[in-house]
Amino acid sequence: MNQERDITNDISRSATLLTQSISNQSLVTASLQECITDILKRIVYIKQIWYSRETYRFSQMLISDVLNAFCALSSTDQRVFYFYLRSSIENFYKSSILADDHAQVAYYQAENDFNQLTATNFNFIWQFKYLKFEYSYFSDLVHFNPTLKCNTTDEFITETLRKNDFSEYKVLSQAAFSMLNLLEVYSDFYQRMPAFEPREDSFYRRKDLRRFMKKLIK
Repeated sequence: MNQERDITNDISRSATLLTQSISNQSLVTASLQECITDILKRIVYIKQIWYSRETYRFSQMLISDVLNAFCALSSTDQRVFYFYLRSSIENFYKSSILADDHAQVAYYQAENDFNQLTATNFNFIWQFKYLKFEYSYFSDLVHFNPTLKCNTTDEFITETLRKNDFSEYKVLSQAAFSMLNLLEVYSDFYQRMPAFEPREDSFYRRKDLRRFMKKLIK
């Protein structure tokens, strides 16, 4: 019970930290607050999935990506946010196939291996198509060709420091819900993948916590 209480308090504190860091507090609606809390629940769930393999490189990178993306919601540059979301897809594939963390694993090889894994073990067809679509979409947002309207470097830096991509509620909420949808796909895989070793190892002797975490993300 103490661990469950600690997890609940951690989620609450983390949600408050982010919402308070958003410069325009009028954007922090009840809907956005609920979305932020749901995001955190799934991040904590993913961390618990990898409890038994906390030193595994690709799981560390996945968790780092989603935490950095979450923090970037309060920043001024949406390219940073979508960079981390896109990177999380790469590391989700690599960690899910339990790729050798001492080797260099190319993205498209990991994507192909993940497709073969899910195609032969259980139904994950639309989720895989969704991940492919989102990866392409996030890449477009990260690699769009900006038009430099400044003549000098200091002008560019000044304009960049003034920018606030998440100053509009529509843009901020779209980003937050994009992240939540992505984490729901990750969580769905971790819950349903038959005999997924990290999950079974992490919740061995921790059955009560597993039930609590499943209830938390419903």
